[in-house]
Amino acid sequence: MMVIGLALSSLSDPENVLVEGYTLVRPAKWLWEPAGEKSMSLCRFTIPGKSEKPLTDVSFFYVNGVQSEIQERVMKNFAKDAKFSESSVAIAKTNLTYVRVRGTTTARKPALLPDYELVGVMLLSKARNQWFFARIFGPHAEVQLAEVDFKKMIEHSLEEAAD
Repeated sequence: MMVIGLALSSLSDPENVLVEGYTLVRPAKWLWEPAGEKSMSLCRFTIPGKSEKPLTDVSFFYVNGVQSEIQERVMKNFAKDAKFSESSVAIAKTNLTYVRVRGTTTARKPALLPDYELVGVMLLSKARNQWFFARIFGPHAEVQLAEVDFKKMIEHSLEEAAD
């Protein structure tokens, strides 16, 4: 059973979403999307961009395995020549490793879409002993614009959980 709670600001999107014991504060321009019946995501936001339909989204998924397997998992969404990198930061006594992949995505079938980017991080659920993966994914230019808000949302939730 997934743990999701909502704090509604109006009849539309929630201001805060509780995912696995972490309170995520939604940036104002991001749109919350309820998970569909067949969705694997715990929580999903879309980020309006230049196109009519949002191309960039932030999603949270349960994952089996360990942190060291994350490179293989995220690379499955990209062509073989995609570039992978990692960076680490300590937040509220928690070591986070962000992963970044940039290249042609194979995840948005049927088309291959060039210059896409994924930035993600694994977190241990506070509600159960299981990992989940948070990621932002979309065209490179849109991900770059939203990455600060993505990291701020993740890191703020860790600081709040530590208090």
